[in-house]
Amino acid sequence: EDNLPAAFLAVGIWAIISTAYAVYFAVRRLTRPLGELTRMAHDLGEGRLAERIQFQTRDEIGELAGIFNQMAASLQSYRDTLEQKVEERTRELKHSQRQLLQATKLASVGELAGGVAHQINNPAGIILMRAGRLAQEVEQHHLSGEAREDVQVIQRQVEKIHSTVSALVKFARQMPTELRPTDLNTVVRRAVALIEELARIRGVKVI
Repeated sequence: EDNLPAAFLAVGIWAIISTAYAVYFAVRRLTRPLGELTRMAHDLGEGRLAERIQFQTRDEIGELAGIFNQMAASLQSYRDTLEQKVEERTRELKHSQRQLLQATKLASVGELAGGVAHQINNPAGIILMRAGRLAQEVEQHHLSGEAREDVQVIQRQVEKIHSTVSALVKFARQMPTELRPTDLNTVVRRAVALIEELARIRGVKVI
């Protein structure tokens, strides 16, 4: 009978210790997943979308963890898609900028060609007129074939200058787009006229 209170005391202490351990493990089992969920939420907020919650339980917390993982996977997929679209739009923007720069250059060439054409066509017209007079004198005085050929060369070259300048002005001039039937032979001849001298110098024969 004297040992009965001691036994009750021992059982009580053991019960308290057991309860404390049970509470500890229960709290730990609850707080650890909550801590993981909190860390996951913080990582998502910081943009670290590759992180995932590793534990899987069958209770509400486990279901919530699965939802967090699905949300992170969806956000990562959306971000990857968004980054890909941004890269595509960036490439398109750079291409548009290059086209705009080229168009600006062509507009500048057009303005320059318009001013240069006036400066070139006036002297060319005078040279062509004088060459015509020389041709008449050659015919009147029955000069040698070499003199006649020289005058003809001058006339052809001056006409080529005039034609080239006119073609350059037409090419660089800003005109509204108009769809209509076009003679491709005329288009090709105009293009060749712009490059035939350069092609000849480089040994290229245009057929």
